[in-house]
Amino acid sequence: MDWDRIQKAGRRAFGEVVEYTPTGGNPEPVRGIFDAAHSVVELVNIASDGGPMQIESKRPILSVNLDSLDDIVPKRGDTIRARTILYKVAEIQVDGQGDADLLLEVVKE
Repeated sequence: MDWDRIQKAGRRAFGEVVEYTPTGGNPEPVRGIFDAAHSVVELVNIASDGGPMQIESKRPILSVNLDSLDDIVPKRGDTIRARTILYKVAEIQVDGQGDADLLLEVVKE
């Protein structure tokens, strides 16, 4: 299976161009799949018996292909403007297939 081709087709069909600004750098257009309310599930040990508890939350996320970012290496604190709203990168989750999910937080302007 040509995984790279499938990923590129998904970005072409569902992706949008956002403005990515690396910390200390200049804004650049980047294509990715943006989701303003992505479901994130975390397991935390807060139950009284010490067992894991599942917590689900909604967070904005941008999925990008790392090769398509040219010289940009995503870092926490970088900013992204998507759909007129400014976000900062809070967490980076690399999938091992050349893509990364950038979990975002809204920046109050």
